[in-house]
Amino acid sequence: MAHHHDHDHDHSGHSHNQSHAGHSHAGHSHAGHSHAPASFGTAFAIGASLNTAFVVAELIFGYSANSLALVSDAVHNLSDVIALLLAWGGAWLAGRRPTDTHTYGYRRASILAALFNAGLLLIAVGLVAVGAASPAAATRYSDDKHHVPPLYYLWWQLAWVGVSLPVLLVVSMLPVAIARRMALIGTIACLVLLMLVPVVGVEKNGATRWLNFGVSLLQPSEFLKPFFIVTVAWILSMRAQDEALPVVFITGAMTALVAVLLMLQPDFG
Repeated sequence: MAHHHDHDHDHSGHSHNQSHAGHSHAGHSHAGHSHAPASFGTAFAIGASLNTAFVVAELIFGYSANSLALVSDAVHNLSDVIALLLAWGGAWLAGRRPTDTHTYGYRRASILAALFNAGLLLIAVGLVAVGAASPAAATRYSDDKHHVPPLYYLWWQLAWVGVSLPVLLVVSMLPVAIARRMALIGTIACLVLLMLVPVVGVEKNGATRWLNFGVSLLQPSEFLKPFFIVTVAWILSMRAQDEALPVVFITGAMTALVAVLLMLQPDFG
């Protein structure tokens, strides 16, 4: 009696494809074994610290030697330091877990950091331009009785940048309602000061644009700019709630008033 052993060993259940699939390189991919650190905090800290030390050294020696090249390079490197700090902060915020109020987390922080870095680049370009013109301006306004240091205007501009950047950060994080109120109050205050300029202002180079507060001169038109822009935008946005509001007439009258006050100085810039 013949035993028909039909050993139909189907290799599909034990195929080489399946065996290799069980040990696939996809499961053992390099993506699963990334060698990138979980956090770049240490790298950011070392980079920012070294660059900060370099900036301080350049500023000290540049000031001692009245070297425009060193000071300009220090300004450039300072923008790099701030960019590193912003990138570090953006990366840290982006890694935070979502919450009930921030369901997407803080991932847009990296985008905001890049936007702020672009603004810093513009500031750095402006500082380099001021630094290039500072020696010539200092020579022009110096005489036998009054000597202006070559980098006087650059140092003055750097001081204002150091004050304005923290103010910029704080104001940018204010709630919209508070920012609107501050803009309206600032606009009214600056308009009052602008009206006082032709009466009690200080004349320099044929123009009366400044008010003397003893400690420093103040140019109201410069402080009016951000307040006025936000206030006008706020008033114009009210038309979306009530189309009958004469917002165009109001903002046009405000603009005309500012233009007249500037022409009285005169300040056509």
